[in-house]
Amino acid sequence: MKLHAKWFLGLATMFVALLVIINISLDLTLPDYLLSRIRTDLERDARLLIALTRRTPELNDAVRSWAKDTGLRITIMHTNGDVFAESDAPLGKLDNHLYRPEVQSALANGVGSATRPSDTLHVDLMYVAVKDADQIIRVAIPLTEVAATVRRVRLTVALASIAVGLVALPLMFWLARRTSEPIDAMRRMATRVAAGDFTGHAPEHHTGEVGELARALNQMSDRKSTRLNSSHRT
Repeated sequence: MKLHAKWFLGLATMFVALLVIINISLDLTLPDYLLSRIRTDLERDARLLIALTRRTPELNDAVRSWAKDTGLRITIMHTNGDVFAESDAPLGKLDNHLYRPEVQSALANGVGSATRPSDTLHVDLMYVAVKDADQIIRVAIPLTEVAATVRRVRLTVALASIAVGLVALPLMFWLARRTSEPIDAMRRMATRVAAGDFTGHAPEHHTGEVGELARALNQMSDRKSTRLNSSHRT
């Protein structure tokens, strides 16, 4: 395998490995990051609803209207778990919510959250509950949106990785070839010199250490050729 091919293979391997690491890291961290952001946003929404509930008389109708505008599921209950306003289900069909994990956490800490399937809607939801005096405001959002966002981001990153690869790999090949050419030329020259052929010269137009090495090889070859010619004349 030629030198430039070896260099290109090494660079390409590192580049592909980097892209794989980026994609794996994204898969490992993105879902948790999105869930954390959603949890924070839901807590903010619940606290905003607290202010609205204090000046809204027809609360159940208002909750349904707010849910329609925001896309959230909203539940308001007493601290004993009895629901008195609900956006997505008739009040008569709702069980007592006292022992729901997010409600228990809100009663103990002021704020609670949980992720689980909804007994009413039969889809996975993230719930955030906030305690306010003698009531608890709970908001929820379907996690199908999180899954859809993760899929979109994964697809975008994958396509971006392919696009970057299509641009970067030819550049890497060109760089590997350009960098290895003078070294390969010096290798061929050294092989000829070792065989007694002093007619070849390494290209000296390169800057830096490569150019210095080429000039040194040429000088060595010229001195060796001069000594041999002198010995032949004598």
